[in-house]
Amino acid sequence: MKRWIPFWKDSVMPLIYDIAATGAVLLGSPYLFWRSMRYPEEMRERFAGCSKEGLDPPVWWHASSVGELEALRPILRETWNKAQGGKRPLLTLLTPTGRARALQLWGDRIDIRMVPLDWFPVVRRHFNQVRPKSLILIETEIWPAMISAAHKREIPVAVVNGRLSRRNIDKYRSMGWFFSPLFKRLRCVAARSPEDAELFRLMGVSAERICVAGNTKYEMPERPPSDPSWLEVRDWNAILVLGSLRSEEKETIKELLIHLKKKLPESQRVLVILAPRHPERAPLFANLAGDAGWIVERRSEVKQKVRPAENGAKILLLDTIGELSDLWWIAAAGLVGGTFAPLGGHNLFEPASRGCPTFFGPSTDTVADVAAVLGETGGGRSVSSGTALGEEFLELLKKDDLRRETAQRAGLAAQKLAGGVLKTLDWLDRWGVMTS
Repeated sequence: MKRWIPFWKDSVMPLIYDIAATGAVLLGSPYLFWRSMRYPEEMRERFAGCSKEGLDPPVWWHASSVGELEALRPILRETWNKAQGGKRPLLTLLTPTGRARALQLWGDRIDIRMVPLDWFPVVRRHFNQVRPKSLILIETEIWPAMISAAHKREIPVAVVNGRLSRRNIDKYRSMGWFFSPLFKRLRCVAARSPEDAELFRLMGVSAERICVAGNTKYEMPERPPSDPSWLEVRDWNAILVLGSLRSEEKETIKELLIHLKKKLPESQRVLVILAPRHPERAPLFANLAGDAGWIVERRSEVKQKVRPAENGAKILLLDTIGELSDLWWIAAAGLVGGTFAPLGGHNLFEPASRGCPTFFGPSTDTVADVAAVLGETGGGRSVSSGTALGEEFLELLKKDDLRRETAQRAGLAAQKLAGGVLKTLDWLDRWGVMTS
């Protein structure tokens, strides 16, 4: 029986997946054709049809989107000076938004592509073009064809900032015959928390190959030398930032805006910045804010500076990419989205590390560690509704001492969580992933 196991892992399992993936490609061919007409460069990369041949990168990094790039940023900062034979690493992204942000950050230092379709003919072509020394996946990017092709070529595969949810585990374990061999092929895992480490172990990664390194997103940033050129902070009594908003939260955000509009003194110059998680959702939030009675200005249409409206308060719709992180520095308080819908929450550490009192809704499964420390230190808290959040904001706007104290406590919470990057890199070195 044991002699059949390698045959199953190396031949039968990939064949089953390849048949399923081929069927999916055929069924989706009208959509793929339409997308190739509209986004030809993206689809060339999806099918590994790039003109760059023989990149031979020391490391192939793969991340899903903008959120995972925040986990990768401090790692790359630490690795720039490592000897890598003068060759550029490769970074692939799942989403166009992530690719755009990566090009903005590192376009002159890294080769950046959309990730190839996880279909064996395409993945094989990609590996033949690229020939990486190692493959490092960020967080939960478990792709069967990609991992199997790397294993066949004896290329080590690692996961950093590794996280798994109970929901993911239930899905994976329901098809354990398929997913467990994939997890066992991972050279090593640097997990975010003891809970994540245990879930990777349950999926088949041996305990000695897993370490709890902490979250690599949690590195204390340096404040930019100046505030955004398009915003004069002194023009405003206060700035509130609502970041990473999801369309599923629109009713809560509308409730908040209606409450603030009703309660804010007319003379108070308050700027509320709405930052959708996905810029293409900007029209939805613009309409929502208008329906709530607010004057709305789009960041993409700002010519010089954002100025207060005649009655003081205004909404700025952040319909651009890459500007949110610096705005937390100047915010009197903030909300992080993805927490008022069953989505698990987005990056709570980013505002906290910039000394911003940080509020969030009840859904924090993927950011539970930060939510807990913010609650313990008093740097932020969970609220149950848009009205409750509005009251928290109004309280901070009325009491300068409370606002300053809460901001300090938010920074303290962030400091308690920082420090996972060096441990992650040490773990990769130990297992020969960065040096292969």
